[in-house]
Amino acid sequence: MNAGRAVDIRIIERKRDKGPDDGFSPLVRRDGCNYCAGGLSPALTRSLENIGISIPDEIISGRIETLTVNGHWKNIELRVPQGSRMFSVFRGSRPRGRDNQYINFDSFLLDRAVQAGAEIINAAVFDIRYDGDGRPDVFFRSSQGGVTTKGSIKADFLVIAAGVNQVPGGDPRQIPLLAPIRRLIPRFRPPRTRKALICEVELDKDTEAFLEGNIYFIQYASKELKIEMSSLLPKKKHVTIVLLGKSIDGSEPADIPSIIKSYLELPQIKRIVPRGVDNLPVCICSPNMTVGLARKPCGDRVAVIGDLAVSRLYKDGIFSSFLMAESLAAALFQRGSDGRSLRKGYLPVIRKIRADNSFGAAIFFLNRIIFSNPTLSRILYQAVLSERKKRYYRKRKLEKILWAIASGEGSYTRTFASMFQPVTVASILVGGLLVTFRNFLTEKFFGLNWMGLSRFPTGIHREDLDNKRAEFLQFTGGAFERKPQFESMYSIKIRSDAADIFNGLGTFGDADRRYFKPRFVNVNRISGVGNEAGSVLQYKLPFRFMNFQLVLEKVKKNRYLVYRIRDGFGRGGILVFNIEAKGERTSILSIYVAFDFDREGSLPKRIFMFLFRVVFPGYIHDVLWNHSLCRLKSLVETSS
Repeated sequence: MNAGRAVDIRIIERKRDKGPDDGFSPLVRRDGCNYCAGGLSPALTRSLENIGISIPDEIISGRIETLTVNGHWKNIELRVPQGSRMFSVFRGSRPRGRDNQYINFDSFLLDRAVQAGAEIINAAVFDIRYDGDGRPDVFFRSSQGGVTTKGSIKADFLVIAAGVNQVPGGDPRQIPLLAPIRRLIPRFRPPRTRKALICEVELDKDTEAFLEGNIYFIQYASKELKIEMSSLLPKKKHVTIVLLGKSIDGSEPADIPSIIKSYLELPQIKRIVPRGVDNLPVCICSPNMTVGLARKPCGDRVAVIGDLAVSRLYKDGIFSSFLMAESLAAALFQRGSDGRSLRKGYLPVIRKIRADNSFGAAIFFLNRIIFSNPTLSRILYQAVLSERKKRYYRKRKLEKILWAIASGEGSYTRTFASMFQPVTVASILVGGLLVTFRNFLTEKFFGLNWMGLSRFPTGIHREDLDNKRAEFLQFTGGAFERKPQFESMYSIKIRSDAADIFNGLGTFGDADRRYFKPRFVNVNRISGVGNEAGSVLQYKLPFRFMNFQLVLEKVKKNRYLVYRIRDGFGRGGILVFNIEAKGERTSILSIYVAFDFDREGSLPKRIFMFLFRVVFPGYIHDVLWNHSLCRLKSLVETSS
């Protein structure tokens, strides 16, 4: 029963295969594929849970914890907000041969529909007409054991969810069902579409471990390979790659292998899937992606829904379908099934998605401009990093905007408005433009070269600072009774085990090391052996009074290195390296620097140190260690 009415629902599903008895045994198993990346947004998972549908563990192929937006060698990592859940799933049984291939999201939804009382008819619709009473008459054919049978159903109401990929990548104006649909809705016109390229690549164990919990959005390819946006969505032993751009728009089937190979050979992609080019994709398709709006998507007793009507631009098409289905059901039970009632009750949600997409188009246009430009992408990268270090999450406007764009969370309309709020603009101008210019001059002064090196944000999240400080100080024995006068913390994810990183840190102070070698700053080991307690490093800086020594005071192999500042203006301070394993071949390297300025000595010296503290350019630490950590990450990952 629904709204006081008995409802008899029959679903005609063309792609169906009962499959083997694998323990999950849904009543209905969907074969083939829905030509979709398979990302479930937080908005969709919340909406499903609100109607009593919780996605079981068997269906989930990946639980997303972080999103990384990559543009022109800049990487901005975004955490999935607390309380939100984002998953990756397979939409069908492809790629063939994978484990439990019949356990997938679409089979699960069909199974839930059957449990709710729906009947599934395994058949293909070939014609639709109105009967003499004005009811849709649906004609279908099915094949079993080589025998084809035909049948028909007279419906009180017909929902058409045929999608735009009856012929993947074909012209939607030529879909087989177009003529039958127009018999019921004469002025119906399919939405405008754009070609996408989707493939599945099988992963080695190291890459599988590295990608677990992470999704990547790549906003730039190369001058030769024109890709506006692409994504890498991990699904245990596979990663789903989606490409959009001019190189895809004009491609022919014969071009696809070379496009995929060129993409996997891009430096920014090889850093994520290093052996991807050695593995041929196990599944490839070039489906249509809806980017426009269908004309006249409803009539008397009939409505078109899903991608064949409209879809959220480039993001979260499944959630768009959910919103349309929810609105259509409400219109039917609250208004009626005639065309006029549907136009009043159902069309508003479609028009809302279309209006929202107009702002989405503007957002993605700005996105392409920013992330394809090295200067603009660096300004945005720096603005996000500055905001992250200074503000708690609830006040980080830029991070929330990027999260909304990348995840599909929230409306494009609100996101577009947020982009031009005074706080957002100020963050970009002050924390982005001015800080980038300052850091650029600093990098030039110290001779830091970023050629061929990806930038990763190393500033720790503001909300993590207190917890990390407490952890470090507990291990060091409580170096400070109160918050130190100078304090910096940095963190970076490295695709390697803790031992390789620990060994890399052991070269700190060696003449032949390949990281932390800024001009005018000489760091040399003057006694002892790397990574052994008691070894001493000498810092020589442009002014003699700034020189100091570091003594390796405490070592926990593959976990901690604690250096104590023995003299100089930061006497008594600490430099801590911390390695935290985050999987079999993934680790987080963190650095903590803290000291109080020297207050001892004569009155003139104390006055000088007070003035030095006021003008001390602490941001130089950020610039030097950001470059050094990115360099160390590259060295360790390429050598391990």
